[in-house]
Amino acid sequence: MIEESNWTIVRSTTLSGEPDPADSALQVFRLSKGAVHKLQRSCQVILVMAGCAWITLNGQDIVVESGHEIHLEPGEHSAVVSNLCDDLLVYEVR
Repeated sequence: MIEESNWTIVRSTTLSGEPDPADSALQVFRLSKGAVHKLQRSCQVILVMAGCAWITLNGQDIVVESGHEIHLEPGEHSAVVSNLCDDLLVYEVR
């Protein structure tokens, strides 16, 4: 079963603290153990900020640890992200 995750939209800022007009909004997701999130079928970058993500895309399983990112190419099916650890998974989708 696919559960809804908690997420927020954040924007990058310049050094002065103002929103960076050159950067688009980022989505930050939080998944507890056992929760999954289905992503749209588009070219995206996922940066794991905390925890460990298990990503399934086009029949392949990929594990991404905290501090690492992965570039997802569009495919026939949507990517599914799940939390592989007991701790909260926090990741950003660009």
